[in-house]
Amino acid sequence: MSNYPQIPGIGEGDHHGAAEISKRTFKAAVAVAVGEQVAMSVTEDDGITVFLADTDVAGGEFVCGVAVKAVAAGDYGEFQTKGLFVGLVGSLTNGEGCFPSATAGAAGNNEVSSQETAHPFAVCLDATTGTVFLDCFGG
Repeated sequence: MSNYPQIPGIGEGDHHGAAEISKRTFKAAVAVAVGEQVAMSVTEDDGITVFLADTDVAGGEFVCGVAVKAVAAGDYGEFQTKGLFVGLVGSLTNGEGCFPSATAGAAGNNEVSSQETAHPFAVCLDATTGTVFLDCFGG
């Protein structure tokens, strides 16, 4: 038994002070590779279908998860929404926010004009390894 008070929602055995990792199951409208970002489909009204996040597509600026494993088009897969993640796909800069970009599924920074309406979904901790701390939209 720990000497620390239990925080509601934090289970026994969790590291105190460590951020919780959250994952959700979504249906991929297209094939998604590990580390690619997805957004909720605005053409499907089922609330579970996602596509590759892309600022050139309506709704594509709201990243709702990052693929933990590769998912084939039409299949269900696991997507991480919060916490430490290693292997994010994109052009990253240490200490900077991660934003969806005009390249489907890949993160960028917020210096590109097409991303001015995009929302940050992570902060980059190590650009070389793609290590980020996620806090996805709706996650």
